[in-house]
Amino acid sequence: LVVAPATFQQQESNVITVSRAGVDATRSKETKFDVGFVGCYDDIVDGTRDLPHFAGTGSVEECARLCGNYTYFGHQSLMECWCGDSYGKFGISTDCACDDPRDVGAGVNCVYEIAQETVGFEEVPATLTTSQAPGIVV
Repeated sequence: LVVAPATFQQQESNVITVSRAGVDATRSKETKFDVGFVGCYDDIVDGTRDLPHFAGTGSVEECARLCGNYTYFGHQSLMECWCGDSYGKFGISTDCACDDPRDVGAGVNCVYEIAQETVGFEEVPATLTTSQAPGIVV
């Protein structure tokens, strides 16, 4: 016995809904972000920022996710996340408190490099047999 063919609908960039004979299952991919500390760098000179794209606020891990489309991010001030593909145009600084989870300092970035990997995305067969999907009856 073969179950009806599956239909796929992408709801968001990382979620796909699989519908099969009235049964829905959601499969999602998860992006894992590994970060490497680069160093402390001056951030702003005459209104120009070293890392130009503000992404929001959060922990180092949250900044990695928020800046996931860039190569680098800076964690600064009161947990601000600034993103970019290059860093260091204003030089190295010694004024960062990168170990402080709440306030690393204003006008400086604790810079991290982002490496990402997509994990957990399963390929779903177009049809299932009853041995592949126990309990589903057509």
